[in-house]
Amino acid sequence: MGIIPIYADEIPYSFEIELSKKIYTLEFNYNYIFDFFTVTLKLNKEVLVEDEKLVLNQQLFKELSKDIEGFEDEKFPEEILISVSSNGDDTRIGMDNFGDTVQLYYVTKEDLKEVLKNV
Repeated sequence: MGIIPIYADEIPYSFEIELSKKIYTLEFNYNYIFDFFTVTLKLNKEVLVEDEKLVLNQQLFKELSKDIEGFEDEKFPEEILISVSSNGDDTRIGMDNFGDTVQLYYVTKEDLKEVLKNV
């Protein structure tokens, strides 16, 4: 379990991160009109998910990381990426709180309940 540092004032930007012993690229963008963030997930320059909206307390890539039979796609990280409010007061992710009171976590399935216990 850990926190992925986010610098909202530097978005759009991308960086590489090791998850599940693979190097992924996370690319963050911001929609100024509707005040929300998106993230693109790449593995070896292959786009796995493009511009998924970040929603507070919602797992990223959940619907796309499994095949039609419900099996995990091995291209996706085993870790769960989820944004959570550290103080429990935030109701959404915005420019004013992302990377501050709202953090992006990577967790195992076992640790997910621990991260969400204060939500």
